[in-house]
Amino acid sequence: MNHYSYSNNGYAKSFQKKEFRLFSRISMVLKRGDRVKRRGFFKHVMLLSLFTVFCYSYWEMSWKASLLPSLTDWKSHLVFTPRSILASKDIYEVDMFLYAFKVAPLITSLCFLSLFAIILILIQFVKKQLVHVSESKVTSS
Repeated sequence: MNHYSYSNNGYAKSFQKKEFRLFSRISMVLKRGDRVKRRGFFKHVMLLSLFTVFCYSYWEMSWKASLLPSLTDWKSHLVFTPRSILASKDIYEVDMFLYAFKVAPLITSLCFLSLFAIILILIQFVKKQLVHVSESKVTSS
């Protein structure tokens, strides 16, 4: 027996169909929200791991670059710094990073690639936020 007292006129069946459609739409929205949450979580984890890789590789690259002034033939490794300088403390930073790239190309490449990926992800995030604001027609007061 149906728990509706007026089930003879078909109202209960149509109510059940509407109720079913409502719950299916709610579950569809919740599933879509879960996908968005998972995508956002993945993006945050990826950004955090890229930031960690960048920090370590930058530290390693700057460590290698700081060894240039201590070399006895440091003038032979200069590219942009004028050879007329007398003290090794006057070496340009660009030459130090080029020396680091010469000594440890994998770490230096990893540093620049991770920095490039972080910048791309942040640009994508800002672009997405700007599109969202323009679609919702939010105005400043």
